[in-house]
Amino acid sequence: MKLSIENLKEGIKWWQEGKWPNDYLNHEYYSIYESRTDGLTERWLQLTLERLVRWKALRSSKPGNTKAKFARLIETQLPDLRTEYQRIIDISRGEPSIRSLVWQDISKLYEKMAGIKDGSAVFASKLGHFIFPNVFIVMDNLGTQVAGYDDYWPGMVNEWNLFQDKDAAFDLLKNEIERHSLDPIHTLYPYETKIIELCHIGDKWKKTKKGRGAPNYSSSSKQFQPPPFLSGIEKSMIRKISDRAKPGSISLGLGEPDLPTPEVIRREAVRVIQEEKNGYTLQAGLPELRQRIASDYAHLDLSTDQVIVTAGSQESLYLILRTLVEAGDEVLIPNPGFIAYPMITRMVGGRAVTYRLPAKSDFGFDLDDFRSKLSSRTKVVICISPSNPTGRALSRDDMGGLADAVTESGSNAFIVSDEIYRELYYTPERPASISEFYPRTIVVSGLSKSMRMTGWRIGWLAGEEAVMRAALVLHGYVVTCASSISQKAALAAWTDEAAVSREEMRAIFHRRRDHLLGLLRNELGLRCVTPDGAFYTMVDVSAYGDELRVAEAGLEHGVVTIPASAFGSESKGYLRISFCADEEKLSEGVRRIGEALKSLERQYHTR
Repeated sequence: MKLSIENLKEGIKWWQEGKWPNDYLNHEYYSIYESRTDGLTERWLQLTLERLVRWKALRSSKPGNTKAKFARLIETQLPDLRTEYQRIIDISRGEPSIRSLVWQDISKLYEKMAGIKDGSAVFASKLGHFIFPNVFIVMDNLGTQVAGYDDYWPGMVNEWNLFQDKDAAFDLLKNEIERHSLDPIHTLYPYETKIIELCHIGDKWKKTKKGRGAPNYSSSSKQFQPPPFLSGIEKSMIRKISDRAKPGSISLGLGEPDLPTPEVIRREAVRVIQEEKNGYTLQAGLPELRQRIASDYAHLDLSTDQVIVTAGSQESLYLILRTLVEAGDEVLIPNPGFIAYPMITRMVGGRAVTYRLPAKSDFGFDLDDFRSKLSSRTKVVICISPSNPTGRALSRDDMGGLADAVTESGSNAFIVSDEIYRELYYTPERPASISEFYPRTIVVSGLSKSMRMTGWRIGWLAGEEAVMRAALVLHGYVVTCASSISQKAALAAWTDEAAVSREEMRAIFHRRRDHLLGLLRNELGLRCVTPDGAFYTMVDVSAYGDELRVAEAGLEHGVVTIPASAFGSESKGYLRISFCADEEKLSEGVRRIGEALKSLERQYHTR
């Protein structure tokens, strides 16, 4: 982690040795906020140009990069900058900060600013800082360390949210400013963004100083940096929150069934281990397993050559996006949606474009918004039904409309259908597959959820044969083949005994769903979404403030929940709560959530 008191102290030393203003720009922020009093006016533009020169953001000494040139470029973009400025003010209901926004809220403003100087993240971070100091983190000389601001900003904000020494960091910087400043500290001084900036600089400076010291023969003298496609991509918010759980906590966070794998599969695995030779299988998987997978999609008339058995559906997702997406291609993903979608899209060089599942309609499909996001650059559309994180399933009408919209767009896009939760439903009928409506569909699925086999790592890809041939090459070099023991045991998932076990599991989770929803609504008075499938519900906690703050209060009271903004901006103000626990634990977990909410109410009333 970059954020630490040690790195902050190093960053402060770097600041002092660099002869920066010794009040840490406190006086400058008086000027920044004053010039922005009436919005992004012509006067704001003139004063901002002067600052950009002082902050070495224009590099006006280079031929052609004159101050006048950038004045014209910014002035051209000023109407769009004003529109985004007002939109962000409206979203935040006042002065915004990194605590009140997610990346999707500021991405359009960032793109407009970066476009002024050939996509420069450093330039955009500085110009953004003059618009919203509490939102945009100045990159300074950090630009070479990250692939782009769309990686750097979310990563650093997530790290800030999990930073345990916030109070100590505030006190340290506040004391430094007070020691040197002639003015009182500005009431809107951007402590969070300045601490993040100084910590990141301090981390780099510390390593630079170490590199200048005595030779270190135990490691390379050059500090390792991940390649650009991995820069800024870190452990997910789900894992970060779950990893902080206290001993004895009740987890309503992770999406993993707590029930054992069906006995028929376990028996077969034991037999396979004891009686059979278990070497490599064909890279695509056992032909008999691929045949059974194909039988689940009779309407597609799949051959075994159109199915690849993978090491879980997560590998399937990576394989298909790596196979289909080239640099600059657009991938439409749901907002909110599974955390891996935008991360893998970024890894493979694509551009994630989100389509809204509006919170106001309980995260149902919005066809008009979806249509508006399609373009000639759309290469892949990802849909998931039932959904992680919302539990909502697409209706047949939704799927028909979605398929027609993609066809009419002329993009010839592939639809990647994530069907990992399709067998876990609470509706009268099993949810449909988009492959029934759109022939250019690639199915991603597996047995992790339906057969409680998360650790066995059995998933699959199914679809167009030419695409499968290409994906199989990548699969072969990455994992050779899925576990032969898991594959052989998985054949039992298509037996009558396994089908009975699946029905029993569905009934158990249905009861748990109703039990949890009753507690949340009747005992805590919370609005929550009734899921059609999967094992999550979305719970509106916006009345208690920022959802991360609510989740952290839950951690303090021994219950793990996930702030749903991790899945997209549309789910801001919600928690995702899993019911992968028995009814006794669900009851106790809800009681602890209630205690956490009471503690937040007490904090509010004592202010």
